[in-house]
Amino acid sequence: EFDNYSKNIQNLIDKNKLSKAREIIFKNKKLLNNSASVLVHGDFHPGNMIINSSNPPFSLVIIDWANIHINNYLYDAVFLWIIFSQYPYLQKKIIKHLTESHQIIENFDILFKINLIRIIPQIIETLDYMQQFSKENFKQKIKNYINIFEKSV
Repeated sequence: EFDNYSKNIQNLIDKNKLSKAREIIFKNKKLLNNSASVLVHGDFHPGNMIINSSNPPFSLVIIDWANIHINNYLYDAVFLWIIFSQYPYLQKKIIKHLTESHQIIENFDILFKINLIRIIPQIIETLDYMQQFSKENFKQKIKNYINIFEKSV
C-alpha cells in the first residue's frame, strides 16, 4: 500500500508506524478485497459539496468526481471524518450516523482503521504538494493528520 507514496511520506511518518500499517493492511487484504463493492467519491469533503438552500427542500450536489472508484462502504465517511479532525463534534456525528443508520456494521472497527491508514497518507501527499502553490500554511494540518495516522496503528 505505502510503496506508492513518495519518500516524503516515508520521512514524515514514523517508519515503525508505517511498518505496522503495512502489516494491518496485509493481514486484512481479504477483507479489503471482499468489502470493495461500493462506488465512492474518493475526495469527499465540504469543498466538493454545494448546498442549494435557496428554496426548500434544500439539496446537496456533490462535485469533482475525478477520484471515483470502487471501495468499501466506509471509505468516503472516513475521508470526511479525517477532514473534520479539528471538529470532534462533527466526527462524533459521522460515527453516530454510520453506526445507527447502517446495518452494515460488520467489521466496522477494522475497516475504519484500515481506511484511516490508507487515506491519511494520500491527504498528506496532497497537502504537501499544495504548499508550493499556496500561501496557506499546511504544516499544522500535516502534523495533525500524522498524529491521527500514528494513533490509529
